[in-house]
Amino acid sequence: MYLRWLCAQDPWNEDEYREMNHFLPDINNDGSYNDLYKQNMLKLSNFGMLKFDNDTMVQPVESEWFGFYAPGQDQVILPLEQTQLYLNDTIGLQKLDTAGRLQKLSVVGDHLQISNEEFTELVVPYLNVTTS
Repeated sequence: MYLRWLCAQDPWNEDEYREMNHFLPDINNDGSYNDLYKQNMLKLSNFGMLKFDNDTMVQPVESEWFGFYAPGQDQVILPLEQTQLYLNDTIGLQKLDTAGRLQKLSVVGDHLQISNEEFTELVVPYLNVTTS
């Protein structure tokens, strides 16, 4: 089944990705621009990005931290800080980063495989909840 609202980003055909994907380009302000998305991101006290180092589902794994292939190829991966999303501060990631409010978290494991202990250590502190 082809999911038009959530198809993967394609480094070989960015225009088709923007046309066919009904979610990611919109929420990332890639194509059309909605300042409300950026303003809402900037309201966060912290934005934690959790990367699964051995992820076999998300490719490239660096995209879990908003990194991606350099345009037109699938070998060189740009870290977040070298992407247009960051450099243009399209959704506020650069501003969050500069303010120390962008957190890169990682666990060794496959897609969404995180132990309760790792979740408690890495994620819970950013949820602003009390655990027993």
